[in-house]
Amino acid sequence: MNDTTYEITWLQADAIADEHANYPVRQVYVWAKTADDKIAIVSKDGNKWQLPGGKPDADETMTQTAVREMQEETGIAIAAMAEQLRFFGYNVVTEITGDQRTTYLQVRYSLALPHQSDVLPTTPPAEDTVQDVSEQIQYVAYATPTELTERIKWMKDSEETMAALASLGF
Repeated sequence: MNDTTYEITWLQADAIADEHANYPVRQVYVWAKTADDKIAIVSKDGNKWQLPGGKPDADETMTQTAVREMQEETGIAIAAMAEQLRFFGYNVVTEITGDQRTTYLQVRYSLALPHQSDVLPTTPPAEDTVQDVSEQIQYVAYATPTELTERIKWMKDSEETMAALASLGF
């Protein structure tokens, strides 16, 4: 039996610190705020919600990952707004399984979208066909900050949430 535990440290920053620069970036997520002050969230099953984002492809920058994942998971094309993506922090994650320790980063961007939530997609385009359907995003929603912390419990009182909301002007 492999029991894995995680040590997670949040760092609010405008860039990855030199001491973390050699760790791989395994996840890039986007806090995207609509013009009517809602945050885009996605779900595979309609019950468990998360921010749009995912794993970088080989040789893909963090910004390219954010742009691609937003398009794949929400149907919102942000390539023309890529320069407006704001890096506001990251998690340093250490996975511990037995004697093995693996450290990587999960980075976060914020972005103010120019549209109201009621004109944005609620059904994502089909993700890549390599993923099993159960692993693909099926739902897109837009939640107020209060609704967000009700749907994604770990966000309540988290340093990341406070940094994200500040980055988005809430």
